[in-house]
Amino acid sequence: MKKKIAIAAVVIVCIIAAVLVFRNGSDDQERVKINISASSLTKDDLDDLDEFAEKNGYISAKYNRKDGTVTVLLDDFDHQKMMYQLGKSVISNVYGMMNSDSPYYNCIKNIERNDNFTEMRIDVDRTVYESDSSYSAMIPLTGNSCIVYLSYTDMPREEQNCTVIVRDAVTKEIIAKELFTQDAFEEE
Repeated sequence: MKKKIAIAAVVIVCIIAAVLVFRNGSDDQERVKINISASSLTKDDLDDLDEFAEKNGYISAKYNRKDGTVTVLLDDFDHQKMMYQLGKSVISNVYGMMNSDSPYYNCIKNIERNDNFTEMRIDVDRTVYESDSSYSAMIPLTGNSCIVYLSYTDMPREEQNCTVIVRDAVTKEIIAKELFTQDAFEEE
């Protein structure tokens, strides 16, 4: 019985690998369009969007004068890989606050998020959090990290928002709540 399960597992892994290789190599695979802020690109990148697209593995990049964004076209598979790496980076940055040896973040007891990074909940020791106003810096650090992640999703731009909620770790009462948007992020 164990041998049959092992063989079945190997077959499933092989099928998944074959599908991924086929999808990655297929000319008719799905494409994803994302709009990123032109201000996030260097002047050289904006001056030569074809080179920018090529060096980043995108199919194409087009400047949109109307809203100051660059529309990037890439394969769905490449987009998924990119989002995975960005998500790992956000998690590392945000959750790193909680695991930091720095006394600056010693009030953080737990961090929770939803799957698409549109909501982050930070549970804190309320007494410690409220004793030092510098702890409120964790809110923009968290919100801006999520906004950067969201800017590379294929979500409509107006939906690329993140709410950061700071709660009492014991009572779950909301201490602070702030909404971060793409527009506000780009104005900074």
